[in-house]
Amino acid sequence: MPHQIKALPLIKKAAAGLALSAVISFTAQASLMPHYGAYAAGYTASNCPSYCTTANGGDMLNANDGGLSSDNAYATEVSYGYSQAYAALDGASYLPTLKVQASSEYQKGSNAEAYAMQRYTYTGTEATTIDLDLNLHGSVGDNVNGGYNSNNLRADVAIFIGDSLEWSTDLATLYYELAYDMEKDKTSLYINEGNDVNQLGSLSFDLEPGENFFVVASMKAKSRNGYADAWNTLSLNFEDDSELVAAFAGSTPVDVPEPASLGMLGLALSLLSFGQRKKHFNA
Repeated sequence: MPHQIKALPLIKKAAAGLALSAVISFTAQASLMPHYGAYAAGYTASNCPSYCTTANGGDMLNANDGGLSSDNAYATEVSYGYSQAYAALDGASYLPTLKVQASSEYQKGSNAEAYAMQRYTYTGTEATTIDLDLNLHGSVGDNVNGGYNSNNLRADVAIFIGDSLEWSTDLATLYYELAYDMEKDKTSLYINEGNDVNQLGSLSFDLEPGENFFVVASMKAKSRNGYADAWNTLSLNFEDDSELVAAFAGSTPVDVPEPASLGMLGLALSLLSFGQRKKHFNA
């Protein structure tokens, strides 16, 4: 039978007389907060002649979901394009599963991003090497009507060895600034054009008995007059998880709708209007 990663012990023994329900509630809030999270965000913009701007009445809208201590998140924004993102901690090893999808018409813009963090403890009695395999599967293409085209997918995966890690959905800031003194490694995968492309990668790192480490994954889709579709996921898999214990291990999965066909979206998406909070995003 395949090994199933187990959840970490949550809290020390509760004080005598404390009700079981109260113990469970305190456990979920107090002990797991620093160790995992999932975040998803979608953005669309109405004015992107070469980069997205608020000049000449340009509008930028966003939607987001999840954060620290969330095990799944889903967000979509479709005012001026099509943007959809999903992040979850699931599968046999409760590793991050990320999905993003974005499309836009001429001089419109759309971004989607998904992010997740999970902590593990190595329970073996001897030093070991952990291998983590990565696969980014997606499609990227431009529309034919000319103008400024810029569509791409990017995935970043990092390993941080240590007992605690700050929460930041900007992996570069986390890696180079907030966790500058931790032992760590990362890799990046890209798809700039093509249909049903698979980009493979891996990370290997050494652990001593009892050590903790974090897996942090980020994936972004960017569309300017075209599409970037990685709804077939960034997937991560340990070659051997038999002596790893996840900080978060199991819940009811979020209900994620099937994405609309990119070919059916068309210019009609730009006619939709939702009263969501404005937010600038980089081109």
